[in-house]
Amino acid sequence: MTSPHRPLTSPRRRIVAVGVGLPALLLLAALGVMLWALPDLPSPVATHWGPSGQPDGFGSPVLSFVLLPVVVIGWIAFALVVARRLRPAGPAVNQKLVLATGVFLSAYLGTLIAGSFVIQRGVADAQDSGSILPVLLLSTVVGAVLAVAAWFLLPPAAAGEPVPPLDELPARSLTPSERVSWVRRVEPRSRSIGVILGIAGVLIVASALLALGTQPLLALIFVLPAALIALGYALTFWTMTIDRHGLVARGGPGWPTIRIPLDQIEAAQVISVDPIVDFGGWGLRWAPGRTGIILQRGTALEVRRVSGRDLVVTLDDATGPAELLNGLVRRHRSDTAS
Repeated sequence: MTSPHRPLTSPRRRIVAVGVGLPALLLLAALGVMLWALPDLPSPVATHWGPSGQPDGFGSPVLSFVLLPVVVIGWIAFALVVARRLRPAGPAVNQKLVLATGVFLSAYLGTLIAGSFVIQRGVADAQDSGSILPVLLLSTVVGAVLAVAAWFLLPPAAAGEPVPPLDELPARSLTPSERVSWVRRVEPRSRSIGVILGIAGVLIVASALLALGTQPLLALIFVLPAALIALGYALTFWTMTIDRHGLVARGGPGWPTIRIPLDQIEAAQVISVDPIVDFGGWGLRWAPGRTGIILQRGTALEVRRVSGRDLVVTLDDATGPAELLNGLVRRHRSDTAS
């Protein structure tokens, strides 16, 4: 029984059928082939192949029966969340990308794992099962073809709301000599991300120092985790500045930095953002024609550039910075024209 608040409209049916139903069918088909091949597999089976395509790792086939459903069902659950957030105008481009990616993932992994079972069927020793490269090529082609088909089967992407001209938007009144600036720390509402990153950083540093005292080379394995934590901090905590030079957004440690001078700004406005629908997730995100610093759901500042690529930053109160930017742009154009 469908919820009265979220009717199962025709576009929603198509989204559920393509984004949820198709990956589920692909999963069932792959599991069926795997079960069919299972009685004739060698023991142990090949579970990993090297760059040459020849087997170099062996084990039980049970793990494949666990990992494939876990990955695909996890993505299907995500697709259901995406489908529930369908707007009346239709799916956003990022919603279609997420759903088509789920179809590719299901087709690719299902074909690859089921194919690896098929090429080992009837072989006494998994070492003699042959190259996995043809199966890898087939799984890539099948995944790509079905993903493209899913894209066209899904409802057309809804067009974004146009930004009104600068003269029609609220703007702060500024005198020619008035100096103003706006600085804000932009971060998630919840402090849990910062706490998690901080604890992980302390543990990695402590482990690296311990390794340096015993096995210096072992400390190198902590370089990548440390880099990932630094990147997570850089993309989750930002400082925004708006002044007579334009807008600057800096990541946590001072990078990355996004600069938009006043002469590159068309206008600014307040919009509502759904991270999954509009940008496919949180953090520093990219969407067609837009870059987003997306840390929460709700209001956001949208800055339209002359180049046509907008910047969207989620803020609890975006009205003030939007009006200030519009006022600064108006004054800059007036000064330039005079």
